[in-house]
Amino acid sequence: MNIDLRFRRGSAPLALSVILFSGSIASAASVYDLTCVLNGLSGTTCTSGPSFGTVTLADGGVNQVTLSVNLLNPALKFRDLMLNFSGAGITGINSADGQASLSPDGFSLAPYSGTFDVGNTGSAQGWTGDSGYSTVLSGTGGTLSAAQFAFTDSLGNVFVALHIQSLACDGLNCQPGVQGLSSLKIGGLPNEGSVIPSEVPEPSTLVLLGIGLLIAGWVRFKQPTAVPVQCRSEDR
Repeated sequence: MNIDLRFRRGSAPLALSVILFSGSIASAASVYDLTCVLNGLSGTTCTSGPSFGTVTLADGGVNQVTLSVNLLNPALKFRDLMLNFSGAGITGINSADGQASLSPDGFSLAPYSGTFDVGNTGSAQGWTGDSGYSTVLSGTGGTLSAAQFAFTDSLGNVFVALHIQSLACDGLNCQPGVQGLSSLKIGGLPNEGSVIPSEVPEPSTLVLLGIGLLIAGWVRFKQPTAVPVQCRSEDR
């Protein structure tokens, strides 16, 4: 009888890789182009025009969503930022700078009659910031994710909205990124393919993977060469 003492050397690194990569987490990012002029729009489908900038919502960790606003001109400011939201179990949304407030269908940009779920009522100016603004949102009562903001307002037109300040405008015709004395209420529509689910390993997972591969390599190096053992039974 032959007893094969050889190990399958490739199986250990593969098993370790599978175990370590199982710690990866799903993440998503949504980028919205500010292309829909809301001044005077009521119930009609928004016609996409030139972009005045972007609003980005991205998963930043467990129960953390990074919110970023980037306008075409870094000198521009905004106020009255609003988001739409649908998240089961979430009873509140907080931002790192204290500007977020959750009130289902509680925020609007008059005269636009569509309503949003997240905004700010804490000051006369509402949610304010400069181009390049960024904050981190977190939820109470559940786990917040970027995908929970991927919904349109109550009229089904836009996903996000804000009021850009100090623009050069002639009536409703404003020049993206050009400073002036007017302001514009504008909504965001998603970039094509902007909602991108992906498997992103956590930093701790990458560290464990490196350690695991080193151990697997050491075990393989130290593993003795297999020698078939021949067992014979003597004739009686």
